[in-house]
Amino acid sequence: MSHFARTADNLRGGGCVSSNDGWREISWNQDAERFGVCWPRFDMCYTCNYVENVAKMIQIRHVPEDVHRKLKARAAEVGMSLSDFLRKEVELVAQRPTITQLLERIARRSSVRPRVSAAEVIRAERDRR
Repeated sequence: MSHFARTADNLRGGGCVSSNDGWREISWNQDAERFGVCWPRFDMCYTCNYVENVAKMIQIRHVPEDVHRKLKARAAEVGMSLSDFLRKEVELVAQRPTITQLLERIARRSSVRPRVSAAEVIRAERDRR
């Protein structure tokens, strides 16, 4: 019996049992002792899996009123709710590399040796005018 199943002793007022044609509801009686009764009236495995796959929530406290007003106006300009607007902004922030990641990427790149120095290019452009 799974750890989500309950015995008849733990059943309060009814429950559900597994049968060949799916789950069927039973009431508190002698039949409950013959079945692996699950309580409450739904499969807790579904609930546990659902909770794991639900998007996470972020709450930001102490947002200044003027900042809230500006963000709400920006969301309205693009026809979005404030929540949807901020979710998109957070996704964009999460996609950008951190400063450390950016510096590591730059360090891995090979150096570039231009044929003409930047000073010579700037001087030539100024002389052309």
